[in-house]
Amino acid sequence: LPISGEQVTVRTERGSFVADHVVLACSLATVRRMTITPSMPVPLHAAVHGLGYGTITKTSVQWPHRQWPPGYATTAGRAQRVYEPTMDQPGESGILMAYCGGDGGHQWATMPEPERIALAAAEMTAMHGLALQPLGGYSRAWGAEPRFGGSYAVYEPGQVTAFWQPLREAWGRVHLAGEHVATCTGYMEGALESGETVATRIVAAG
Repeated sequence: LPISGEQVTVRTERGSFVADHVVLACSLATVRRMTITPSMPVPLHAAVHGLGYGTITKTSVQWPHRQWPPGYATTAGRAQRVYEPTMDQPGESGILMAYCGGDGGHQWATMPEPERIALAAAEMTAMHGLALQPLGGYSRAWGAEPRFGGSYAVYEPGQVTAFWQPLREAWGRVHLAGEHVATCTGYMEGALESGETVATRIVAAG
């Protein structure tokens, strides 16, 4: 990503592209692997390479019937938190999701996906007394995804005051976008907010 004067060149495996502005709408884990010249300002480099990320692993299991009460359940088991994301959807079948973070999220990320699904199904069965066989499942360990590096930005002690402003300022003609640079970090709404902020900044720059 060479930056010179009023242009930015992006070099990828698919070719090179020249632009007036570049928006890096991706996780900082991806930005950390980019070769950028000239080097980032020291405060921005520290923020990009130091910001913490959550360890959430989400595991969804589909069941043929909804034999559980509505609401959000917390357990001392390895599933941690279980809820139904399909609560407002019609039909007999439903999905329960295990939402596991912290050290537990790290542990789940080391397991193969089928093992995570089987473990979540077993804990859901015990939690709700289900007399059912699951129809299938899906699990995503965000901390094990190289492109993302974690589930969402987690500002560790001292990082809000040190990193907040550098991440939200344009670096010449390069801009960061994503939930990690929004007011509402961790959510899709924050990612959209950051996109609007960057677009407004670029338009104002002319």
